Amino acid sequence: MKPRILCVSFSPISADARVLRQIEVLSEHGEVTTVGYGEAPASATRHIRVPDAAASLPQTLSGVARLAFHRHDAVELAAPGERAVRHEVIAAGPYDLVVANDARALPLAFAAADDAPVWADMHEWAPQERAANVVWRVLVGPYMQHLCEKYLPRAAAVTTVSSGLADLYNEHFGVRTELVRNATELRDLKPSPVAADRIRLVHSGTADPQRNIVELIEAVGRLDGRYSLDLYLIEVPGATSRRSADWPRRRTMSRCTIRLRPRPSRVCSTNTTSECSSSPCAR
Repeated sequence: MKPRILCVSFSPISADARVLRQIEVLSEHGEVTTVGYGEAPASATRHIRVPDAAASLPQTLSGVARLAFHRHDAVELAAPGERAVRHEVIAAGPYDLVVANDARALPLAFAAADDAPVWADMHEWAPQERAANVVWRVLVGPYMQHLCEKYLPRAAAVTTVSSGLADLYNEHFGVRTELVRNATELRDLKPSPVAADRIRLVHSGTADPQRNIVELIEAVGRLDGRYSLDLYLIEVPGATSRRSADWPRRRTMSRCTIRLRPRPSRVCSTNTTSECSSSPCAR
């Protein structure tokens, strides 16, 4: 009988490249039940869908008050998204391995795990993931700190995306954190010739204003004509990514136009003299 694996991610899984790669690997070792927003991933044996309107953080006045007064134990498993799927996730067990993607997945992962080992994959520095937002910093940041302090030392394995984040988790929570980079499959590629009078800069990531992409474009715009910028962006469904459509109107970007299409992947190539257009990203 194949091992039964649970993978929890409060993200639109079909647009989450790291989680999709993770599920592909997990499916080689067992039957994978996924929990998250959106459609079922191709490699999943079973998918428990979190309702699109069910947030993964408290939405009620009482829930926000618990966050404000640091009643964090009472916040766990009380968000609409957690309540919507908790019973089904636990009933679908038992599991041989549970994977929690990011801090907010930890309470549900441990509730479903029973005696199974939990692997915590931390995509960001959880306590300050959205620290640029004052409300998030005051209300949610301390809750993420609580989840990390409570659950990471109990995890059988902790991984993250960079050595810098691994050092932070090691230092602040006393957990050995292994490195799993956000990398595509190995390809046998050779560098193409470069021109001495042209310097091309490349950024790859999500189409999220909090990643300071506008500032990156503006910085390149202040350089001389030798420099250009190529953006390879993934627009994750949700309010934050939709605001990326407002970038040209919010800042002086007369030499760059971003066209967003309803696709999970984007490629946007910009430079200081031509327009920026979108096309499918080969990722």
